[in-house]
Amino acid sequence: MKMDQLYQGDQYKVLKVKVPAGGRMPRHYATSDAFVLVVRGTAELEFNNSKLILQPGMEFLIPCRKPHALRITSEFEAYIVLGPAAEIEMVNALADRTQAVS
Repeated sequence: MKMDQLYQGDQYKVLKVKVPAGGRMPRHYATSDAFVLVVRGTAELEFNNSKLILQPGMEFLIPCRKPHALRITSEFEAYIVLGPAAEIEMVNALADRTQAVS
């Protein structure tokens, strides 16, 4: 997976993400809302207990701190717009399962 920051301003930043076919992005979340625009390829997004097939031209908003994961089915490229100080955090699988049970 390759993630490059293309722009950083006072109001937002833009990341470009490239992931090869067969790649995965484990459960993670952003510390701000994340607007995603798919440019190339396909991926399966696991989000809110459902799965969505992402394709070129699709756009969607992932709310702040909502865990999600990606499984790449063909070489994938997307732009992500985040808050200026936002970080992408990996979800601790054990803590995530504990919260789901509670």
